[in-house]
Amino acid sequence: MLYIKHLQIDGFRGFATTSTLLDFATPAVMFHGDNHQGKSSVMNAIEWCLYGDQCAGEKSGIRERVGGWEVMNRNATAATVKLVIETDEGVTSIKRVEAKGRGKKGKRTEVTLPDGAIKEGDEAEQEITRLIGLSFKDFATTVYQHQETIRDIVIQKPKDRNEAIDRLLGLSDYRNILDGIRKSRIAETQKEMLNQHDEFLSRIEQTLKIRNEDLERKKKEVTDKGLDESNFNEEKLIELAADIRERIEKFSSELGVIATPLAPLSKWQDTQSFTDGTRAELNRDMPRKL
Repeated sequence: MLYIKHLQIDGFRGFATTSTLLDFATPAVMFHGDNHQGKSSVMNAIEWCLYGDQCAGEKSGIRERVGGWEVMNRNATAATVKLVIETDEGVTSIKRVEAKGRGKKGKRTEVTLPDGAIKEGDEAEQEITRLIGLSFKDFATTVYQHQETIRDIVIQKPKDRNEAIDRLLGLSDYRNILDGIRKSRIAETQKEMLNQHDEFLSRIEQTLKIRNEDLERKKKEVTDKGLDESNFNEEKLIELAADIRERIEKFSSELGVIATPLAPLSKWQDTQSFTDGTRAELNRDMPRKL
Protein backbone atom coordinates (compact mmCIF):
# COMPACT_ATOMS: atom_id res chain seq x y z
CA MET A 1 0.00 0.00 0.00
CA LEU A 2 0.99 3.59 -0.61
CA TYR A 3 0.28 6.39 1.88
CA ILE A 4 0.92 10.08 1.30
CA LYS A 5 2.63 11.52 4.39
CA HIS A 6 3.51 15.05 3.31
CA LEU A 7 2.96 17.37 0.38
CA GLN A 8 5.01 20.54 -0.09
CA ILE A 9 3.93 23.04 -2.76
CA ASP A 10 5.74 26.15 -3.91
CA GLY A 11 4.72 28.25 -6.93
CA PHE A 12 2.41 25.64 -8.45
CA ARG A 13 -0.89 26.84 -10.00
CA GLY A 14 -3.03 28.31 -7.16
CA PHE A 15 -0.09 28.50 -4.74
CA ALA A 16 2.07 31.61 -4.95
CA THR A 17 5.68 31.94 -3.87
CA THR A 18 5.12 31.06 -0.19
CA SER A 19 5.88 27.38 0.41
CA THR A 20 2.88 25.39 1.68
CA LEU A 21 3.32 22.15 3.63
CA LEU A 22 0.38 19.77 4.03
CA ASP A 23 0.56 16.91 6.51
CA PHE A 24 -1.63 13.86 5.82
CA ALA A 25 -1.61 12.34 9.29
CA THR A 26 -4.97 10.55 9.11
CA PRO A 27 -6.22 7.77 6.82
CA ALA A 28 -8.83 10.11 5.26
CA VAL A 29 -8.43 13.80 4.47
CA MET A 30 -11.16 16.20 3.32
CA PHE A 31 -10.61 19.58 1.68
CA HIS A 32 -13.31 22.20 1.97
CA GLY A 33 -13.53 25.89 1.21
CA ASP A 34 -14.73 28.51 -1.23
CA ASN A 35 -13.87 28.56 -4.91
CA HIS A 36 -10.32 29.48 -5.92
CA GLN A 37 -8.86 28.57 -2.54
CA GLY A 38 -6.55 25.84 -3.87
CA LYS A 39 -8.48 22.60 -3.37
CA SER A 40 -8.05 21.50 -6.98
CA SER A 41 -4.47 22.78 -7.01
CA VAL A 42 -3.61 20.39 -4.17
CA MET A 43 -4.90 17.43 -6.18
CA ASN A 44 -3.22 18.73 -9.33
CA ALA A 45 0.06 19.10 -7.43
CA ILE A 46 0.00 15.42 -6.44
CA GLU A 47 -0.87 14.47 -9.99
CA TRP A 48 1.85 16.67 -11.54
CA CYS A 49 4.50 15.50 -9.08
CA LEU A 50 3.85 11.91 -10.14
CA TYR A 51 3.33 12.39 -13.90
CA GLY A 52 4.82 15.73 -14.96
CA ASP A 53 4.10 16.71 -18.56
CA GLN A 54 1.79 13.73 -19.04
CA CYS A 55 -1.02 15.52 -17.19
CA ALA A 56 -0.81 18.75 -19.23
CA GLY A 57 -1.64 19.60 -22.83
CA GLU A 58 -2.62 17.10 -25.52
CA LYS A 59 -0.73 14.26 -23.81
CA SER A 60 -3.27 14.32 -20.96
CA GLY A 61 -6.18 13.33 -23.20
CA ILE A 62 -8.30 15.92 -21.30
CA ARG A 63 -9.90 18.46 -23.61
CA GLU A 64 -9.90 21.27 -21.01
CA ARG A 65 -6.14 21.02 -20.61
CA VAL A 66 -5.19 21.49 -24.26
CA GLY A 67 -3.62 24.90 -24.77
CA GLY A 68 -4.40 26.75 -21.55
CA TRP A 69 -3.59 24.62 -18.51
CA GLU A 70 -0.74 26.34 -16.66
CA VAL A 71 1.55 24.50 -14.27
CA MET A 72 3.26 27.51 -12.75
CA ASN A 73 1.69 30.29 -10.71
CA ARG A 74 1.93 33.52 -12.71
CA ASN A 75 3.64 35.30 -9.80
CA ALA A 76 6.29 32.60 -9.34
CA THR A 77 9.63 32.03 -11.04
CA ALA A 78 9.46 28.27 -10.52
CA ALA A 79 7.00 25.54 -9.56
CA THR A 80 8.18 22.97 -7.02
CA VAL A 81 6.20 20.05 -5.61
CA LYS A 82 7.59 17.51 -3.17
CA LEU A 83 5.60 14.41 -2.30
CA VAL A 84 6.58 12.08 0.56
CA ILE A 85 5.10 8.59 0.28
CA GLU A 86 5.25 5.70 2.73
CA THR A 87 5.33 2.16 1.29
CA ASP A 88 6.00 -1.32 2.59
CA GLU A 89 9.64 -0.74 1.65
CA GLY A 90 9.94 2.52 3.59
CA VAL A 91 9.67 6.22 2.81
CA THR A 92 10.17 7.55 -0.73
CA SER A 93 10.22 11.24 -1.61
CA ILE A 94 9.50 12.64 -5.08
CA LYS A 95 10.43 16.18 -6.05
CA ARG A 96 9.51 17.82 -9.35
CA VAL A 97 10.68 21.29 -10.39
CA GLU A 98 9.94 23.49 -13.39
CA ALA A 99 11.63 26.89 -13.78
CA LYS A 100 10.03 29.69 -15.78
CA GLY A 101 11.41 30.46 -19.24
CA ARG A 102 14.04 27.68 -19.35
CA GLY A 103 12.17 25.03 -21.34
CA LYS A 104 13.36 21.45 -20.88
CA LYS A 105 16.52 22.64 -19.12
CA GLY A 106 14.37 24.09 -16.36
CA LYS A 107 12.60 20.79 -15.63
CA ARG A 108 14.02 18.46 -13.00
CA THR A 109 12.80 15.30 -11.28
CA GLU A 110 14.43 13.79 -8.19
CA VAL A 111 13.50 10.66 -6.24
CA THR A 112 15.00 9.70 -2.90
CA LEU A 113 14.59 5.97 -2.20
CA PRO A 114 14.12 4.34 1.24
CA ASP A 115 17.82 3.38 1.34
CA GLY A 116 18.86 7.00 0.77
CA ALA A 117 19.83 6.55 -2.88
CA ILE A 118 18.94 9.53 -5.09
CA LYS A 119 17.74 9.10 -8.68
CA GLU A 120 17.37 11.95 -11.16
CA GLY A 121 16.04 12.46 -14.69
CA ASP A 122 14.99 9.32 -16.57
CA GLU A 123 16.05 7.07 -13.70
CA ALA A 124 13.77 9.04 -11.37
CA GLU A 125 10.85 8.69 -13.80
CA GLN A 126 11.45 4.93 -13.94
CA GLU A 127 11.37 4.72 -10.13
CA ILE A 128 8.06 6.64 -10.05
CA THR A 129 6.57 4.27 -12.64
CA ARG A 130 7.71 1.27 -10.61
CA LEU A 131 6.33 2.77 -7.39
CA ILE A 132 2.90 3.85 -8.67
CA GLY A 133 2.34 1.08 -11.22
CA LEU A 134 -0.28 3.09 -13.15
CA SER A 135 -0.17 5.08 -16.35
CA PHE A 136 -1.50 8.63 -16.14
CA LYS A 137 -4.74 7.65 -17.89
CA ASP A 138 -5.26 4.78 -15.44
CA PHE A 139 -4.57 7.17 -12.56
CA ALA A 140 -7.09 9.68 -13.94
CA THR A 141 -9.84 7.06 -14.21
CA THR A 142 -9.29 5.07 -11.01
CA VAL A 143 -7.57 7.34 -8.45
CA TYR A 144 -8.28 10.98 -9.22
CA GLN A 145 -11.57 11.83 -10.89
CA HIS A 146 -11.11 15.31 -12.36
CA GLN A 147 -13.82 17.84 -11.62
CA GLU A 148 -13.98 18.63 -15.34
CA THR A 149 -15.13 15.06 -15.97
CA ILE A 150 -17.72 15.11 -13.18
CA ARG A 151 -19.05 18.51 -14.35
CA ASP A 152 -19.40 17.32 -17.94
CA ILE A 153 -21.36 14.26 -16.85
CA VAL A 154 -23.82 16.46 -14.93
CA ILE A 155 -24.37 19.53 -17.13
CA GLN A 156 -22.91 19.12 -20.60
CA LYS A 157 -24.56 18.19 -23.88
CA PRO A 158 -25.00 14.45 -24.65
CA LYS A 159 -21.93 14.31 -26.91
CA ASP A 160 -19.68 15.98 -24.32
CA ARG A 161 -21.25 13.93 -21.56
CA ASN A 162 -20.50 10.69 -23.41
CA GLU A 163 -16.88 11.78 -23.87
CA ALA A 164 -16.66 12.50 -20.14
CA ILE A 165 -18.07 9.08 -19.27
CA ASP A 166 -15.55 7.49 -21.63
CA ARG A 167 -12.75 9.32 -19.81
CA LEU A 168 -14.19 8.33 -16.44
CA LEU A 169 -14.25 4.66 -17.41
CA GLY A 170 -10.98 4.73 -19.34
CA LEU A 171 -12.69 4.01 -22.66
CA SER A 172 -11.44 7.00 -24.68
CA ASP A 173 -8.62 5.12 -26.37
CA TYR A 174 -10.92 2.27 -27.32
CA ARG A 175 -13.46 4.68 -28.81
CA ASN A 176 -10.67 6.22 -30.86
CA ILE A 177 -9.64 2.77 -32.08
CA LEU A 178 -13.20 1.92 -33.12
CA ASP A 179 -13.58 5.27 -34.92
CA GLY A 180 -10.29 4.63 -36.70
CA ILE A 181 -11.44 1.17 -37.78
CA ARG A 182 -14.68 2.59 -39.18
CA LYS A 183 -12.84 5.31 -41.08
CA SER A 184 -10.13 3.04 -42.41
CA ARG A 185 -12.36 1.35 -45.02
CA ILE A 186 -10.99 -2.06 -44.09
CA ALA A 187 -13.38 -4.02 -46.35
CA GLU A 188 -12.53 -1.88 -49.37
CA THR A 189 -8.82 -2.07 -48.62
CA GLN A 190 -8.97 -5.86 -48.23
CA LYS A 191 -10.81 -6.17 -51.55
CA GLU A 192 -8.24 -3.97 -53.27
CA MET A 193 -5.37 -5.98 -51.77
CA LEU A 194 -7.02 -9.24 -52.89
CA ASN A 195 -7.34 -7.91 -56.45
CA GLN A 196 -3.68 -6.86 -56.43
CA HIS A 197 -2.73 -10.31 -55.09
CA ASP A 198 -4.66 -12.07 -57.87
CA GLU A 199 -3.10 -9.81 -60.49
CA PHE A 200 0.36 -10.51 -59.07
CA LEU A 201 -0.23 -14.28 -59.20
CA SER A 202 -1.45 -13.98 -62.79
CA ARG A 203 1.75 -12.16 -63.77
CA ILE A 204 3.86 -14.82 -62.08
CA GLU A 205 2.03 -17.58 -63.95
CA GLN A 206 2.51 -15.78 -67.27
CA THR A 207 6.20 -15.25 -66.57
CA LEU A 208 6.68 -18.91 -65.61
CA LYS A 209 4.92 -20.03 -68.78
CA ILE A 210 7.20 -17.89 -70.94
CA ARG A 211 10.31 -19.09 -69.12
CA ASN A 212 9.25 -22.72 -69.41
CA GLU A 213 8.71 -22.27 -73.15
CA ASP A 214 12.18 -20.71 -73.44
CA LEU A 215 13.65 -23.59 -71.45
CA GLU A 216 11.99 -26.23 -73.62
CA ARG A 217 13.26 -24.50 -76.75
CA LYS A 218 16.79 -24.38 -75.38
CA LYS A 219 16.59 -28.05 -74.40
CA LYS A 220 15.57 -28.98 -77.93
CA GLU A 221 18.44 -26.98 -79.42
CA VAL A 222 20.93 -28.74 -77.14
CA THR A 223 19.54 -32.23 -77.68
CA ASP A 224 19.56 -31.65 -81.45
CA LYS A 225 23.31 -31.08 -81.09
CA GLY A 226 23.73 -34.45 -79.42
CA LEU A 227 23.81 -33.55 -75.74
CA ASP A 228 21.93 -35.94 -73.46
CA GLU A 229 19.28 -34.43 -71.17
CA SER A 230 20.93 -36.07 -68.15
CA ASN A 231 23.77 -33.55 -68.59
CA PHE A 232 21.47 -30.57 -68.02
CA ASN A 233 22.90 -29.56 -64.65
CA GLU A 234 25.58 -27.24 -63.30
CA GLU A 235 28.04 -30.01 -62.45
CA LYS A 236 28.04 -31.39 -66.00
CA LEU A 237 28.28 -27.83 -67.39
CA ILE A 238 31.43 -27.12 -65.34
CA GLU A 239 32.94 -30.46 -66.39
CA LEU A 240 32.21 -29.66 -70.06
CA ALA A 241 33.79 -26.20 -69.73
CA ALA A 242 36.91 -27.72 -68.18
CA ASP A 243 37.10 -30.23 -71.04
CA ILE A 244 36.82 -27.41 -73.61
CA ARG A 245 39.63 -25.46 -71.93
CA GLU A 246 41.82 -28.54 -71.90
CA ARG A 247 41.16 -29.26 -75.60
CA ILE A 248 41.91 -25.67 -76.64
CA GLU A 249 45.20 -25.70 -74.72
CA LYS A 250 46.11 -29.09 -76.24
CA PHE A 251 45.16 -27.98 -79.76
CA SER A 252 47.18 -24.77 -79.41
CA SER A 253 50.19 -26.73 -78.19
CA GLU A 254 50.00 -29.11 -81.18
CA LEU A 255 49.83 -26.15 -83.59
CA GLY A 256 52.63 -24.36 -81.80
CA VAL A 257 50.59 -21.20 -81.17
CA ILE A 258 50.13 -19.10 -78.05
CA ALA A 259 46.63 -19.49 -76.58
CA THR A 260 45.01 -16.85 -74.37
CA PRO A 261 44.26 -18.49 -70.99
CA LEU A 262 40.54 -18.96 -70.42
CA ALA A 263 39.18 -18.42 -66.90
CA PRO A 264 37.66 -21.65 -65.57
CA LEU A 265 33.88 -21.80 -65.26
CA SER A 266 32.85 -22.11 -61.59
CA LYS A 267 29.10 -21.32 -61.71
CA TRP A 268 26.42 -21.51 -64.37
CA GLN A 269 25.74 -17.74 -64.25
CA ASP A 270 29.13 -17.18 -65.98
CA THR A 271 28.30 -19.49 -68.89
CA GLN A 272 27.71 -16.71 -71.42
CA SER A 273 30.99 -15.01 -70.53
CA PHE A 274 32.86 -18.34 -70.85
CA THR A 275 31.17 -19.05 -74.21
CA ASP A 276 32.05 -15.61 -75.59
CA GLY A 277 35.66 -16.00 -74.48
CA THR A 278 35.93 -19.45 -76.09
CA ARG A 279 34.52 -18.24 -79.41
CA ALA A 280 36.85 -15.26 -79.44
CA GLU A 281 39.81 -17.54 -78.80
CA LEU A 282 38.85 -19.95 -81.58
CA ASN A 283 38.28 -17.17 -84.12
CA ARG A 284 41.35 -15.02 -83.53
CA ASP A 285 44.68 -15.16 -85.34
CA MET A 286 47.13 -16.89 -83.02
CA PRO A 287 50.84 -16.01 -83.18
CA ARG A 288 53.17 -18.99 -83.34
CA LYS A 289 55.58 -19.76 -80.53
CA LEU A 290 59.16 -18.74 -81.16
